[in-house]
Amino acid sequence: MAQSLKLIQNINSSNENITIQARVIYLWTIPSFNNANDVHSLEMVLLDEQGGKIQASVKKSLLVIFQTKLAEGQVYNISNFGFGFNNGSYKPTGHEYKILFKHLNTVNQVEGASIPIRDFDLKPYNSIVSNNLDTNILVDYIGYLSGISSTNTFLRDGNQQKMINIQLEDLQKNVLDCTLWNTYADQLRDYFSEHPNRQVFIVIQFAKIKTFQGVVRISSSLFVTKLHINSNITEIEDFKQRYVIFLRQN
Repeated sequence: MAQSLKLIQNINSSNENITIQARVIYLWTIPSFNNANDVHSLEMVLLDEQGGKIQASVKKSLLVIFQTKLAEGQVYNISNFGFGFNNGSYKPTGHEYKILFKHLNTVNQVEGASIPIRDFDLKPYNSIVSNNLDTNILVDYIGYLSGISSTNTFLRDGNQQKMINIQLEDLQKNVLDCTLWNTYADQLRDYFSEHPNRQVFIVIQFAKIKTFQGVVRISSSLFVTKLHINSNITEIEDFKQRYVIFLRQN
């Protein structure tokens, strides 16, 4: 008899021996504190067919079991996992819990599932600058790159840091400051090198909300942020079309 599937939104600490069906919409690694080349854990965001999202974590000792079984974009039935409270800062989901992989986890790939490839929870400008959002939860934002205010490279604790401050404009001409750090700064620089003089539309996924000198802004988050620059995705294509219409009418 097939085991029934649990929705992510209904997961709680009283659950035992449940199975979820979810797509890995984002997969990343956390390096060890003292060795950037050594993986401390494998992290992912899981999405189910009802839009529920939860973070899942594979600790270092279990990487040999699960790292080759999990791939971004694939759908799995996942069973016999543990739970932990989703505490701390800069979390990619607002779920109360996170999934902790155990030795007894079972992971089976599923074909043909009707779960979206990606999922954005795009926040409007006003909700970000109003200070009404939980700043411990990372946000998604979309905008037209209307300016680059500064770039900088400096040393912090002996490590080189790269930073680009950009402005993202929405369809109401609101401009939100955004700071891209290190690999994300490199990603934008590389894009400009390959595509000079092009209009740029960006979705920044899993960004931090920060307040600096009284100004609310967003910035990339260490390891977690995903940057979509003029990507061929519905959200950017739709925003482009509406932005062109907005310019014609104004």
